[in-house]
Amino acid sequence: MKVFVIFCLLVPMSLAATRTRRAAYDFADGVDEVVGQVRTTFQCPQRYGYFADVDNDCKVYHVCNPIRDSQDNIQEVQHFSFFCGNQTVFDQLTLTCSHPEEAVPCPNAPDFFYVNDKFGVEEAPFLMDTDVERAAPLKPGYKGTGSPAYAASSRQDAYVSTPGAFHQEQNEPQDDHVPSNTLHFGQRTQRSTDYY
Repeated sequence: MKVFVIFCLLVPMSLAATRTRRAAYDFADGVDEVVGQVRTTFQCPQRYGYFADVDNDCKVYHVCNPIRDSQDNIQEVQHFSFFCGNQTVFDQLTLTCSHPEEAVPCPNAPDFFYVNDKFGVEEAPFLMDTDVERAAPLKPGYKGTGSPAYAASSRQDAYVSTPGAFHQEQNEPQDDHVPSNTLHFGQRTQRSTDYY
């Protein structure tokens, strides 16, 4: 009977010990075919966010999640690594994997790490016109503010993130075909070609 009790106690402990959580640079199979040799130089900053890995040509990105104690001190920073699909890179402006010609150039990605600062802020606009305009000269296919598509839209509206929904904060368009000049959080606009 003692052997049975000991067995019942040891089996769950051994199963728990074999469980592992996803860690930094723990990728799915096929990463070498898509990314090539992965450089493991990125270190998470002490803040939450999605960060492009410049040393891996932005084909890799990281999610950093600081864990705080009851006094709001950072105890550890969880670090999760992912790679973008074939022929795409992580766009630090939109926090999505995009074709290189539609993304902020990889060397400029750290200039847009500030986009992460809006996570956790209720009703904070994800991207404003100023963010898009800041990235515009860096994107090869951008049409610029002189384009008819940009001139057709003079609205200064912002899209805000609420749990499970997107809504427009101000200035609903009177005409359905007027392009928006602000990107949505976590999704591409239907008129994304107006910018690229």
